[in-house]
Amino acid sequence: MTTIAIVASLVVTPLATSTPVAAANASDWDPGNIISDALFYDSNAMSAPEIQAFLNARVPTCRTTEVPCLKDYAQSTDDRVSDRYCNGYVGRSRETAAQIIDNVARSCGISQKVLLVLLEKEQSLVTSSRPNQWSYTAATGQGCPDNAPCNPATSGFFYQVYYAARQYEIYRLTPTQWGYQAGRWNTILYSPDRACGTRSVYIQNQATAALYIYTPYTPNEAALTDLYGEGDDCSTHGNRNFWRLYTDWFGLTRVDAKSRIDATYVNFGGGSGWLGPATGDYVCGLVDGGCYRPYTNGRVYASNRTAGVSVSPAIQPAWDEQSAQDGVFGYPQAEAFADRGGWMQSYAGGVAVVPDGRVAQFVAGPIGLAWLNAGGFSSKVGAPTSRLYCVLVSAGCVQVFANAWYYASPSSGAHYVSGPILQAWSDRGSENGTLGYPLSEPVHDLIGGGDWAQFQGGILYVDLNGRSWVVGNEMAQAYLDAYVGGSPLGAPLGEISCSAGNCLQQFTSGYLVKASGSDTRVVAGPIGAAWLAAGAFSSSAGAPLGPMYCGLVRGGCLQMFSSGWYYWSPSSGAYLVSSALLQPWSVAGSERGAFGYPLGAPVAVSGGSVQSFQGGVGVVSTSGAAQFVAGPIGAAWLAAGAFSSSAGAPLGPMSCDASGRSCSQPYSAGTFLWSATDGVSFKAG
Repeated sequence: MTTIAIVASLVVTPLATSTPVAAANASDWDPGNIISDALFYDSNAMSAPEIQAFLNARVPTCRTTEVPCLKDYAQSTDDRVSDRYCNGYVGRSRETAAQIIDNVARSCGISQKVLLVLLEKEQSLVTSSRPNQWSYTAATGQGCPDNAPCNPATSGFFYQVYYAARQYEIYRLTPTQWGYQAGRWNTILYSPDRACGTRSVYIQNQATAALYIYTPYTPNEAALTDLYGEGDDCSTHGNRNFWRLYTDWFGLTRVDAKSRIDATYVNFGGGSGWLGPATGDYVCGLVDGGCYRPYTNGRVYASNRTAGVSVSPAIQPAWDEQSAQDGVFGYPQAEAFADRGGWMQSYAGGVAVVPDGRVAQFVAGPIGLAWLNAGGFSSKVGAPTSRLYCVLVSAGCVQVFANAWYYASPSSGAHYVSGPILQAWSDRGSENGTLGYPLSEPVHDLIGGGDWAQFQGGILYVDLNGRSWVVGNEMAQAYLDAYVGGSPLGAPLGEISCSAGNCLQQFTSGYLVKASGSDTRVVAGPIGAAWLAAGAFSSSAGAPLGPMYCGLVRGGCLQMFSSGWYYWSPSSGAYLVSSALLQPWSVAGSERGAFGYPLGAPVAVSGGSVQSFQGGVGVVSTSGAAQFVAGPIGAAWLAAGAFSSSAGAPLGPMSCDASGRSCSQPYSAGTFLWSATDGVSFKAG
């Protein structure tokens, strides 16, 4: 593999914004690129003192008697509110023309040099030693039609400068709303007289488009031949004069790509550096005014917007395959750098990746970002082995890597698929199937031993035997919650089973359960086994209403169901406490109270049911009345026939005195009494 050279300590010379000033030459005129965006929108091009010095040099002596020359002009300014186009303006009692030009340029993101040229182009204000009041009223021509007075809202020097700069920003931020647009061919008149004809111009950048919108004519051959004169009757001079004045005053209106290439070459050591001698001349005419020059060990590219950057022969073929600077990746933005496992180079639209010993590829967009964030070369997926393809359903993209395939779509984000999951997903139609795109990376299941990943259509699980199962979206979130909560369910043991709108799916460590119209719940362990053994949805418990909660006294757990709560502890087993018994049991302290956990299921007896607890018996009559009986009183009542006894049903809880040696409990036909000395007796009435 060809090595990509990099100089870690390289200090790059700052790019010049202009070449040394020389008189404009008509051969340099380019109607599609009058001035580069970089220069036009450079609001740091000059400072107020530099503008003042420039104005002083243009008119050393002012000869006016009506109004001062621009270098001596000053006025009060007022506040302008901030909006989408300019950052507003803070008015002052007296500001010089130089200060106004500088402050407006910075507020609206326009070059101070551009505003100076505009003032000269429209009213010759910069060089006039005898300006008149109209020169300031219509200083930039903004809102000033040829055959009508200026709009009062834009009249006067400050408003003229501010609203002209703001107008250029409007053009920039709403480019498709105007007749002349960058990036396409435009038919432009030579003059207001349509008989003079038109010229088809491919406008290369927004600054040039803005100039044509502001002054909608292009110079004809006569205007260019007579560059400092009038030309002929079909000649117009506005855009020609803008270009000529800027060039005469500040230098080239377009960044010179060749100079940028040369600067980079010199910084790399010239002919004795790693690039080696040039093997050919400059190749220009590339997009955005770009050029490149070939050298022994690579090429150096530059454009109107990018510095000179080298491209290695290891990257060049992959870049060319993607249409090089004309493609989605555009120009290189920085020199290549070493990374663990290879080299990388940043481009306008992505990153070139050169794995050690492998062919270069590009990564970009959500997939490229996900790969880089995961660790790049050192990530689990390894290096890219294919180009990025974005021709999938729902605007999706795919790129193959050494150990996985990355997929992305606008609705799913970027995630990789690998191993058994990749094969099982492919068998089910990949992104075109019911599962859609991945929403997570594969996860190895330490409980079930398989692998799973979330997709748009649910969770795909591949077990140890290579069988694949789907947990549908109606249950997928509950599966994920169990995993995140530290109680993973493991591998599916079958597909989802539904009946009458109630669904159930079994896993290694429990079940996912969804009753009709309810959320999905997990039932697991002894509680889940007891519920299933009792008949699941058709049991007396009904459907689960919440998650299982553990951490009760003596290692117990509970889970709420529609007709009661299941309780379990290691010493008692898992049993349902019916809704009727929950209230009196809760009053007694639930599992923490004297009755403790249930020890069995309810048993039907004449007149109701009874259920054994660790400290007594819960009883529910056929009418739904519930209570607890315990100790000798409870035993006597049960022995007498429970609900069918002469005592009838208990009406309240048992109460004892402070010593605990005397207790009583009311029943429908009387009261049971007990004392330590006399035992149990029943008092009728």
